[in-house]
Amino acid sequence: MNIERRLRLGQHSPVVRYLLASRSTVYSAFFALPLFLAYECAAILYRQDIDDIRNGADVLLKQVLVFLGVGGFMGVSVILLGALLYLIWKERRRTSGPIRGGYFLLMAGESVVYALGLGRVVSRMVQAVMIGPVTLSFKAQVIASLGAGIYEELLFRVFLITALYIVLHRLFGLRLVSAYLMAAVMASLIFSGFHYVGPLGDRFTIHSFVFRFFAGLVLSALYITRGYGITAYTHTMYDLFITFKL
Repeated sequence: MNIERRLRLGQHSPVVRYLLASRSTVYSAFFALPLFLAYECAAILYRQDIDDIRNGADVLLKQVLVFLGVGGFMGVSVILLGALLYLIWKERRRTSGPIRGGYFLLMAGESVVYALGLGRVVSRMVQAVMIGPVTLSFKAQVIASLGAGIYEELLFRVFLITALYIVLHRLFGLRLVSAYLMAAVMASLIFSGFHYVGPLGDRFTIHSFVFRFFAGLVLSALYITRGYGITAYTHTMYDLFITFKL
């Protein structure tokens, strides 16, 4: 059932209309666009001052695209921006009605609430958290936080969960809910393990691995139920709260 029909079914309920619209591709893409631009501009602006400024998921995704002959890092950034703008344009053609600016304020508020609750909920699951020491400068941490929301959610939630869901649901015949649950668990394990890979990877501890696994599960559930835009901002805001020691 497409978003326009679902909105018509919920036309007598403003809450349902907001929940359906804010989860849609067009609102998620519009919402993510400023975050994408902020991260890319900051990474370019401070690239001479800070080594290894870019988020690991960003580097991995762009290295894959460069390997496939798409272009250099800057070229890939431009291509991703073009893809985001094209997605917005395409989805706007498929749906009627105005874009409600007030929805973006509500989406931002949701993201703040989820970000504030993320650490509390996951910490209660793990009971004790031992994340390795942060070695990046404050400026680098801020920029990396922006990139985490955009690229880690794009890679581990949008791409990975979708791919795993398609394999589990269509090839192995799992039902929709079971396929999403298993995809979320598998993607969260990969998401957690990714933080220990490479020269800038954190020192492995079981506590930090479990913490990130449960954080991945929460973010996966958020992506499945609330869409990419809100999940990306939630991840970024959570990382920024940690950076600013809030």
